[in-house]
Amino acid sequence: MTQPIQPFTPQEIVNNYGWMMQDVKQRLKLIREINMRTRTLGTNLYDIETCCLNFRKILEIIAMANMISNQDEYLAAYNNFASHWNAKKIIAFLENVNPNFYPTPIQVNVSSQIDRWDDINNGSLTKEEFIEIYNDTSPVLHTRNPFTPPPDQAYFQAYIVKFKAWHDKIMLLLQNHSIELQSGNLLIVQLDNEEGHARVNWFALES
Repeated sequence: MTQPIQPFTPQEIVNNYGWMMQDVKQRLKLIREINMRTRTLGTNLYDIETCCLNFRKILEIIAMANMISNQDEYLAAYNNFASHWNAKKIIAFLENVNPNFYPTPIQVNVSSQIDRWDDINNGSLTKEEFIEIYNDTSPVLHTRNPFTPPPDQAYFQAYIVKFKAWHDKIMLLLQNHSIELQSGNLLIVQLDNEEGHARVNWFALES
């Protein structure tokens, strides 16, 4: 007999979300190093493909991290990503599950602990830009048509410029952000704290 899935505790949600943000940090670090030419996979093409793959993974984490409080909804979101390649439809699905799934950049006022914050408009990654990046990385992740000309230097340079802008917008979105879970509770997140780790705080909102 199948046992019912037990809901995550607040501490498990905090730990899982923190792990996902650490994953984002490591992927952004890899992208940054490749873009600054301090790391390479051997060729420009491999470097571009690796960055695009990691941007796609980051977008999926941003979209799905909100679902960690509900395992059934997380699996539904995961299967949606696995079976659909249309970013607009994926966003629409997530908004139907939780209209507030997308992170909100904030300004954190810290005393001895996170106790106050304000929503801000800082030029961070919007849902529309999320869709643009998702679509822009797609051609790179598929095998090139051998009957078309190979990528030239201008092609690689254009992606290097895009990568810098995408990286910075994602950092602005996630560096300090709030996220409303499907349960209505709130997470306040600092991507980098003084120890260099993602810091996640749980706030149970009054009904």
